[in-house]
Amino acid sequence: MGLGIGLIAGYPGPGILIGLGLGFLIQALIRPVAGTSPDSAAPHSGHHNYISLLIGIFLVVIGISIIWSPVNLWPYIIGIFLILLGIVFAAKSLGKIR
Repeated sequence: MGLGIGLIAGYPGPGILIGLGLGFLIQALIRPVAGTSPDSAAPHSGHHNYISLLIGIFLVVIGISIIWSPVNLWPYIIGIFLILLGIVFAAKSLGKIR
């Protein structure tokens, strides 16, 4: 989907990144299907997957940033992503996030 939109718009690379990012966001936000049995090994079991959410946001921001080319913002975007990723890992290690 992202590649198709990117090809139509003339930006296939950012289209792939935005499509991947949206896939990660959807995967992180949608709950498992109600028809699955409780014994099945669902990776989320109803909880949000925060790392997938962060990766999705990062990929969408990177895809949009490639189109607009904010050269001065790259260090801030990557720095904010790494700070948020570090907070998630620290919270997971302390047992605050499942």
